[in-house]
Amino acid sequence: MLYKALHASGQSRNYVIQDLALPYATAEEFINYTADSFKIWPLWLCPLRQTRLPTLHPHNPEMEADGKTLKPMLNVGLWGFGPSQRDAFVAKNRELEHKLRDLGGMKWHYAHTYYEENEFWKMFDRKWYDGLRKKYHAESLPSVWHKVKVDPEDAKKADNSSWGKWALQFWPIGGIWGLRKSIESREYMIARNSTWKSKKGSGEGR
Repeated sequence: MLYKALHASGQSRNYVIQDLALPYATAEEFINYTADSFKIWPLWLCPLRQTRLPTLHPHNPEMEADGKTLKPMLNVGLWGFGPSQRDAFVAKNRELEHKLRDLGGMKWHYAHTYYEENEFWKMFDRKWYDGLRKKYHAESLPSVWHKVKVDPEDAKKADNSSWGKWALQFWPIGGIWGLRKSIESREYMIARNSTWKSKKGSGEGR
């Protein structure tokens, strides 16, 4: 229900949803940067075992002492409100991407991605990826970069595509609209009517 309200309100367009993986050696510096620049708390911290290369998952080439095992990374979840103005929001995300790259980190692909195509493929093995596309006859489909990138100009046009979407940018209009749409969806009834809940007098679930 809250998820429905967030998206219906239009506030998700100004919401930072980033999962970022870094080497342990630079994680503290990155967290200090996010604290100063974004002021979003709390953060989600989770140890991350690296996927064997080649991969489209976050990775770093640092090895353990055995020279065979990739060192673990730390996943940092940065979730909270960013700048409300579209250009400032994009600039902040680009700043985050640059800082992440400087510290040897990478982001997960479901996060907002603003990399230019050449920037994106510097992080991944494109020859390997294109080989997979050819092997599975997927060359006519959009590449992973096309699927995950955010076009700032398209996003700005979407914000102003109608007076209604434009108005949602202003509080409390967006919040009231989001609450209304979430109630109308009746998604709260899903949990209320869950079959796993015991029925009154049936003795189920005991």
